[in-house]
Amino acid sequence: MNILNNSFKLKATESTWAIFAITRFLLAFVVLIHHIDIYFDFIKGNSKLEFIASFGGKASVLGFLLISGISIGHSFSIKKEGFLKRRFLRIYPLYFFAVIFAVILQYYLGSPYQLPNSNFVSAGIFTSIGNLLLLQGIAVIPIIYNYPLWSLGVECFLYLMLPLLFRLRLRYILVILVISICTFLFKRDFFYGYIILKWAWPFIIGFIIVAKKQTRLTILLLIAMPIITAYDKISFSPLLSWLNVSLVAIICLFSLNFEIQLSKTVQKVFNFLGTISYPIYVLHLPILLLLYHCGITEVYTLIGLVILITIPLNYIFDDWLKRIFWKPLVSYFNGKLIRVSVLISSTKKPIKL
Repeated sequence: MNILNNSFKLKATESTWAIFAITRFLLAFVVLIHHIDIYFDFIKGNSKLEFIASFGGKASVLGFLLISGISIGHSFSIKKEGFLKRRFLRIYPLYFFAVIFAVILQYYLGSPYQLPNSNFVSAGIFTSIGNLLLLQGIAVIPIIYNYPLWSLGVECFLYLMLPLLFRLRLRYILVILVISICTFLFKRDFFYGYIILKWAWPFIIGFIIVAKKQTRLTILLLIAMPIITAYDKISFSPLLSWLNVSLVAIICLFSLNFEIQLSKTVQKVFNFLGTISYPIYVLHLPILLLLYHCGITEVYTLIGLVILITIPLNYIFDDWLKRIFWKPLVSYFNGKLIRVSVLISSTKKPIKL
């Protein structure tokens, strides 16, 4: 196939990753506004916020996964050693706090907790532990008081699959991609990893872009993304939701094929916003619930407080706690595993022939 023979050199610069960073922030912001709309019904009549919410929460998650597949695939291709350790330290410390925050909050607020558009029901012990172990969608349901964490279970499982994907030939990866797309179009959710297979395809597309470097195939896959989502008229019914997917695909296409140069100041601003996009995503719903319980219902106040609160929480439970607890903990267990593996290899008896 001629499409598989047309390779290109990835033109990823510091400006490229800065553009991806601001894109992640905008996607996280869309998810925030979308959840204020569907859970709290506070933006009705506000045309600006209704416009933002129409870009869609699931469309934004799809964009997250595409960018994640690109950035994680690029990171793994550059440095394979210590990949899972780096990913664990990047994702889990704040994720762990987000789950604990939701568990404490559900007991504080009570169950069921009445919202303008829905009721929240507390998770049991088994569900809470399952979420701590990133087993939502596999063995347990996502914890309702922080429902956006469902996508973290999907993404982390895909991290584990990345070394395998790198060893597979492109034709086999395309087979997995087609199966994932078919599962996505089936429109149903089950346990036992079905949701992972359903949402794996944007991540796999991002991986193919950076790992296989096929120009024409890259263009075809990115063009296919909005076409695929157009089939799902439930999750991607508003035109802006479909446009969200299209815009992210276009941003990825141009950012990776053209050497875009941004000023250092703009890069710093974009990278900072990209840094807080993750805490905004994993913490916004429990923060919104707590603020609502405290009587804060003005929508712009809610939005501003969520963003402001996530900044110190990110520093305390990710940056600071990571340095004094998570990194030493991971290094300790990593050292134990190395010593055990060395001990096992040294005690093996030679096989006599």
